[in-house]
Amino acid sequence: MKISRMPTAAVLGVTSGALSFLTIKYYPDIFTLASIIPGAEKGMSLVPGVIFGVAVALSMVVTGAAGRLPALVGAVLIVLAAWGAAYHASVLVLPYVETLVPAAMDNAGRELLSMSLAMNVGNLIGGIATMVAAGLAAGRRVPGSTVVLALIAGALSVFAALYGARDSKDGENLAILFILWQTAMLSVVHASFMRLDDEAARAARGGRPARP
Repeated sequence: MKISRMPTAAVLGVTSGALSFLTIKYYPDIFTLASIIPGAEKGMSLVPGVIFGVAVALSMVVTGAAGRLPALVGAVLIVLAAWGAAYHASVLVLPYVETLVPAAMDNAGRELLSMSLAMNVGNLIGGIATMVAAGLAAGRRVPGSTVVLALIAGALSVFAALYGARDSKDGENLAILFILWQTAMLSVVHASFMRLDDEAARAARGGRPARP
């Protein structure tokens, strides 16, 4: 039985986002890059990549949109790799981004803007990878317009979380970021699939070919 896609996207996004935050806060040293590649920089835990990857695959399963098991496993692996790549890319570009931020800003403002811009590099990597993973899990192509919309939604999530909770002391901004970003990714791709399915249904009723 198919389950409504948008509520599913919201529930899984909030759940996976919260679990990702709790992992980073309490178990940051579990399953790091050094666990896979001996001698590599430890970095942040890769567990959130697994959690969100499972959320992406599971969202397709419970809505009846999933492909075969190998595709679901592949989707999880793509998101896992993207999580690690997004984190390390954000860390690497941060020093360069800091040089581009106007020096006239106060230190707190410069730090916040630099972090927001650097994390949007991660959003670029993670957003594209999530759309690829979702398409693989569902066995269908995600339209380019959906990818662009997902990246915009992801960027807004970054700025909303960091600026909206700028005075947080216990990582609330990171929790908000995980929840907003992951919910946005799942919601955008499922909204796109719903639109495509509706167009296909109307085309079938009217005898017109649906868009791919």
